[in-house]
Amino acid sequence: MAIKKKGIARWVTFILFLTCADQLIKLIIYHNYMAHTFPIIENFISFTPHFNEDISWFNAKYDLNMGLGIITLLTIAVLIFALYQAKIHYMEYQEQTLAVAGYSTFISGVLASVLDKILWGTSLDYIKFRNWFIFDLKDLYLDLGSLLFMIGYIIFEVKKHKALGQEVKG
Repeated sequence: MAIKKKGIARWVTFILFLTCADQLIKLIIYHNYMAHTFPIIENFISFTPHFNEDISWFNAKYDLNMGLGIITLLTIAVLIFALYQAKIHYMEYQEQTLAVAGYSTFISGVLASVLDKILWGTSLDYIKFRNWFIFDLKDLYLDLGSLLFMIGYIIFEVKKHKALGQEVKG
């Protein structure tokens, strides 16, 4: 039981660290760099602070015109669902570092998204990728977390099926 509590404490600490890093960077940008724009990688990635008035990528992409309250409630629902799924699968996946890192990183992104909506009323995006879109650290957490979880899950399932195959043969 002590190992489980220690693992969960590390997991929660990691989530809170990533979430606080996202919000701290936004505070620094808001108070010091809102009027600044500069290339990070010429003609590819630039630092371009911008308040995302559409609040979410889906809202903008599909012209849904959902208000802040609805999007905040949906984001909180996603956070609750992600935490519930993480709780269910924590013991099963705790040996699969990529899956746990994926859950942790994804949940950090969702939590940061909830905080954006509650504290900022929008999202402060600042990394511009070509002329396609502007994103922030939270968006990277969501994408990276999803990718890490999928890779970890696949590795976990392959190992599980190999172990089951060996038991049947043995």
